[in-house]
Parts: sequence; C-alpha cells; structure tokens
Amino acid sequence: MVRLGMKNLFQERGRLLISIGGVAAALVLVLLLEGVFVGVSQDLVTYPERAGADVWVMQEGVSNMHMASSVLPSSLRGGVEAVPGVRDATPILYVSSPVEAGERRWFSYIVGVRPDAAAGGPWAMARGTAIPGPGEAVIPDVLARQGGVDLGNTVTVLGRQFRVVGLSMDTFSMVNSITFLAYDELEQLLEAPGAASYFLVRAEAEAAPDALATRIQQAVPGVHVMTREAFVASDLDMSRQMGVDLIQIMTWIGSVVGALVVGLTMYTATVRRAREYGIAKALGAKNRHLLAVVALQALVVVLLGLGTAVAVAYLARALIPALAPEIALDYPVGSLLRVSVVAVGIAALAALLPAYRIARVEPGVVFKE
Repeated sequence: MVRLGMKNLFQERGRLLISIGGVAAALVLVLLLEGVFVGVSQDLVTYPERAGADVWVMQEGVSNMHMASSVLPSSLRGGVEAVPGVRDATPILYVSSPVEAGERRWFSYIVGVRPDAAAGGPWAMARGTAIPGPGEAVIPDVLARQGGVDLGNTVTVLGRQFRVVGLSMDTFSMVNSITFLAYDELEQLLEAPGAASYFLVRAEAEAAPDALATRIQQAVPGVHVMTREAFVASDLDMSRQMGVDLIQIMTWIGSVVGALVVGLTMYTATVRRAREYGIAKALGAKNRHLLAVVALQALVVVLLGLGTAVAVAYLARALIPALAPEIALDYPVGSLLRVSVVAVGIAALAALLPAYRIARVEPGVVFKE
C-alpha cells in the first residue's frame, strides 16, 4: 500500500507540483513575516549589543535605552572606574530624534561620543572618520545613499546642521538608525553641561560581568547597573511593547492565513484522490493502511513544500539587502522548527479528515457511482 501510494503520488506530477507550490507559497509568507519580526527586533538592540560595553550604568529606575531617558553626572566616572575589575568607563550622551538627510527624514538614536571613547562609537565604517568633531556627524551609509548624501554634505539633527564626516555600517534599519555626534556638541544641544546618559563599562579580562555589575551597584549610589545581556533583553522587551508588537500581530495573521492555505491545499489534494482510496478499500485495504498512506502522502507533500519555502526564504534574505537594505530578515532555528511542526500537523489533520470519511464508507459503494 505504501509503495502504491507513493507511485500514485508521483505519477500525477502536475497535481503534485500544484500541491507543493500551494504549501510552499503559504510557508514562504509565514517565514518572511517571521523573519521581518525577528530582524526588526534585533535591529532595535543593535547599539546596546555592539557598543562594546560589558556592563551598563544608568540612572536609577531606568532599565533600557529604547524610548528611555537617563541622566547622570559625568563626575561619577571616577567612582565607577575605581571599582575593582573595571577596565574603563566611557560616558555617552543619548537622545532620540529625527534626522533629515537630503529628502529623507528618519528616526534615529543620537549618540554623543568623546574623542577618546573606548566604547560607544561606530563598530564598523564604510568610509570616513569614526569619531566626529565639533559640527560633524557620522551617519549610516544606507541613510546616506537613500537621502543622496555623501561625505562633506550636511544633515539636520535637533534643528542644527552637521557636516557628514563618516558613514557607518550596520547602524540602519526600517524602524531606526544611529547617528553619532561629538559629545560636547550634543551636551550643548541638550543644555546638559556635566551630564552623561550612560556609562559603558569594559571589564578586566578576569572580571565576570555579573559580579562586576553587583560591585558597581554597591559602590556607586543612585545608579542602576546591568550586564550587557540583561540590558539588551530589557531593551528588546520594551521595544516590542512600543511598536514591534504590530509587526508580530501581522506575523500571526500571516501565519493563520498560511496555515489555512496549507490545510486547504492538503484537504483538496486528498479529496481529489477520494475515489482511488475508496477503490483501494473495496479491494481489501484496511482502514489503518489507508490512513497511513494518506498521512505519508501528506507528509511528503508538506516536506517538499517546506524545503522549497526555506530555500526561497534564504534566497530572499540574500537578495533583499541589495534591494531594500532597511529590511532585515533573520530566521532563528526555533522559528524554523515551529513553522515546520505546525505545517506538518495542519497538513496531516487536513489530509486525514477526508480520509477518515472514506474509511467509514462501505466497500463496494464506490463502484455504484
């Protein structure tokens, strides 16, 4: 029966390709939406993740960067650096504001960095200078291309024009970007002399970040201290609450649509073979054999569709940066496994429902039609 079922499945190649295509199209939709959701979420925490700090020191009561405000006296730097295990503590200033580049206007994290900054500045440069001076700015290379801006041109930040001296990489996404200004310049714009938003602490090689964060918390009053991992997790949670949930809702809607398409495709494919299954039963096939064949055929179709969908999704991830660099796609292994399990389950259920009806048909009825 199994051999006959596989022969029957691959014999009708046109129907097989249609079924595989329907499953693949639905799963590609699900994977792309899931990839966008994960990619956007990760982009929102790019700065705290890659700024170079092992431990973050911020205002008491603050536990994230996205949509947050932290103000500390920059004089705390000496106290932080005096804690055993601290290699150095780099102050930065931070504010969220739109940036106007050419004809583009984009939401951005504005980060003020000092000339001697050991952390907090751009981690990868396309061209130009990494640390801006007075009246200068470092902007994402993608934003520069989209706004028609190059080195030497100007952008508007917080109502003031700055000359672009550097183009950073991996600092731009569909929801935000990262712009770097001179610390003293941003200090004046914010009218916050002697202030710092965060201290980015690098640990000595032998110092564990968790233990170091605890020591700083105990030694420096009026601050909140978090390891990089804890800070990134907190920032990711806050960013999802503040807008990325909308993308997640779209992802769930797309997943439901995809599941319905997979189910309908497998249901239709099984119903088309209903007469063949009925004849097999009339010729002596047991119900358990019949259900096994139907389930196996559904599994083969959904796995072929899933493989096609994954291939297309990864091809899209390779091509999209060149076509739409603001869109980030990421497919965690957990997401792929979840989509696979759900697709197989829905396909099996959709295929077995009509098969169950066929199993209840009395032998010989099919010959009367």
